[in-house]
Amino acid sequence: MSTDDTPTTPTPTPAPAATPAPVTETHVPYERFSEVTQARREAEAQIAELRSQLEQVVPIFDKVEALSAALETERTERQTVEVLAHHGIGNAEVRELVRWCYDRLPAEERPSFSDAVASWRSDPEAAPVALRPHLHTPTPAPAPAYPTMPNSNAGALRQPEANAGLQVRTDAGSLDLHRQHRDAILRSIGIVRKD
Repeated sequence: MSTDDTPTTPTPTPAPAATPAPVTETHVPYERFSEVTQARREAEAQIAELRSQLEQVVPIFDKVEALSAALETERTERQTVEVLAHHGIGNAEVRELVRWCYDRLPAEERPSFSDAVASWRSDPEAAPVALRPHLHTPTPAPAPAYPTMPNSNAGALRQPEANAGLQVRTDAGSLDLHRQHRDAILRSIGIVRKD
């Protein structure tokens, strides 16, 4: 016995190790083995074919992305030109100046392009200094000081007899008609034909 009053705990005994199950050889029938092998070969061939198709599609996809970006750029340009044309700005240099002034606005408080142009057009003094001379509406030209001339043909009537001598012929370009009237035509212009 021990002189110590501490209780002793029993030590657990390890559980007996599980014995592994005996390995049994399983045989796969040859037909099943050949089916699986054939299916694997077909899948690998299909993967190779799909990879080759993918390699052909990737450059086309890149072209589509580039064309989409170009289309978006053209749409933006067209909308810009339409907005500027709507506000009477047609000069190419003034359009570039308006775009430049718009791009210089701080991005966080920048209004839409059409709103900015409309506000600049309605109040040119609030527009950037570079645009002010181009945004003022021109004053209309004063009316001429002299009276306009009256229409000199007013009341003139067309005389039907003046045009009576003209006859429109449907066979005017025929060779036979020319041969018939050749001598008369030459005499009328002063050429005498000697046969």
